[in-house]
Amino acid sequence: MAQTKFIRNPDGTVHIEWDNGGYYDGEYRNNTVTGKGYMFYPGPPAKTYDGNFSNYEWNGYGKATFYDNDGNIDTIYDGYWISNKRQGRGTTYWHKNGALYCVETCEWIEDNRKFSGLSVLEYYDNGVKYQEIEISGINGTTQQAYHVKWDDGCDLKGTVDDNVPEYSVGPMTMKYGPQYRVEYLRDCVYEGDLKRIDNLWTRHGKGKYTTPDGTVYEGSFIMNKRNGIFKVTYPDGSHKICDYKDDELSAVVFHKDKYGNEIKDTSAIGKVESTEQKQETYDERYLHVSNNDNQQYSAALQEDFRNVIGMHNVKKQLDTMYKRFKIDSMRQLTLGVSSSKQGYYFIITGNPGTGKTTVARIIGKMLYNMNLLPKDTFIEVDRSKLVGQYIGQTAILTAETIEKARGGTLFIDEAYTLYKKDNERDFGTEAIDTLLKDMEDHRGEYCVILAGYAEQMGDMIRNANPGLASRFDHKIEIEDYSADELVDILVSMAEGRHFHIKKEARDIILARINKEKIDDTFDNARFARRLLDEAIEKQAVRLSENIDSIDMADLQVLHTDESGIHRKPRHR
Repeated sequence: MAQTKFIRNPDGTVHIEWDNGGYYDGEYRNNTVTGKGYMFYPGPPAKTYDGNFSNYEWNGYGKATFYDNDGNIDTIYDGYWISNKRQGRGTTYWHKNGALYCVETCEWIEDNRKFSGLSVLEYYDNGVKYQEIEISGINGTTQQAYHVKWDDGCDLKGTVDDNVPEYSVGPMTMKYGPQYRVEYLRDCVYEGDLKRIDNLWTRHGKGKYTTPDGTVYEGSFIMNKRNGIFKVTYPDGSHKICDYKDDELSAVVFHKDKYGNEIKDTSAIGKVESTEQKQETYDERYLHVSNNDNQQYSAALQEDFRNVIGMHNVKKQLDTMYKRFKIDSMRQLTLGVSSSKQGYYFIITGNPGTGKTTVARIIGKMLYNMNLLPKDTFIEVDRSKLVGQYIGQTAILTAETIEKARGGTLFIDEAYTLYKKDNERDFGTEAIDTLLKDMEDHRGEYCVILAGYAEQMGDMIRNANPGLASRFDHKIEIEDYSADELVDILVSMAEGRHFHIKKEARDIILARINKEKIDDTFDNARFARRLLDEAIEKQAVRLSENIDSIDMADLQVLHTDESGIHRKPRHR
């Protein structure tokens, strides 16, 4: 960046300004920024550093202030640095919308927070403080035995990893204190997976908690809330299998006494209440989504299906799978039958823009909510992330990707590109072989979904590896959208971006779709998105011609003759 001003002072300090708005005030040695000084970096987002420099780098003690895109203070770090990286002991000040809410003093190594050594943290919104004690390394690895006590009586023990500080390593034990801010959890004990969010350990993943009276809740948590099937065991030995949605009980699947006899549950709690769909008053001048799916699916899937237009056969198939997974989860919780040998391996086929990724995400979420997968991670990759440039590299890249997805869902898009029919030396087959071996050795530990076009996927399955067909026993084929469904998709996209389309445009849109929808290269929902983008661009050009007298309501209206909805005939 070019300098616009350089002023050298007699005392060895300088003032430097750059043409991007940044500046420096401080010591200048050996013709470079070295010594104590203050630097402003304009960003965006902006940041400042007040402390010791060495050849323009932050070295030694200094305070760095980081701002968000709105100009509010986001984070301040006051401590030691080596080559622009936090190193040693320092204090971090966290802000939300510019307001201080948390202060932590701890150790850092190469810009990574270390869980070793004494750390003190204070929250300004509720005054909670804690100290980390009895921290020790495990067999020379990055993992640490972790023990934390809060001043409200909470006590946490477990294992953490410096390389993945936001997640616990395996189950941890949290004893909630008598003064804990959430009243119903006071004096409870939680054993399970935790996630560190804003420096607060949050129940996230598989776990169970025990109330003071001895009642045990066992299942899967998402951001502190019970979700999916839970086994609730009471002190007298009786138990219920319950279905939870965001910590609210939606159904009691069944209830057994301490002798194993089923109890009829007649209480109002435990009944699934039907929710009437919200009736909205539509403006008759504009198009609205008309192709509503009125079929009855499992309650837990209705939210996932709410904005998915069409795909009726796929929804039926997913609903059947959901019921199968639910039974697997119930069997695991009630009978102690392990699901570790059950593989969750899927092949999804369909033409461009039919929603293969959307379906894959629903499957991953379904398995997680059913407590059949411990994590809700969704790792999406293609050939470029799995296949290397030389012998042996592909196996390493594939293994690394699998480890990222383990416990969650691995989605490989355009998976057929891993198989080159006319090139036996292509490294893609090495990725397939590595994946299949891990799927067999670690069956049930994660979900694998392969997606692509039907013909190419079929060719790969038949020829790439004889184990492919037998491993992937769940197959989902997504049909192309009808023209009416594509109109609904376009309208839904428009409404999501706060636009309205004139009602008389429907026939023109249908004609445009039918003209383009001639073979398997038609890209379905992507085509609808392009139509909308064209319409918005043409609207902007139209409105800009008379910008001083724009009707504010017209900013949301797309006319019939907008580009993307109507295309003028070419002159011959």
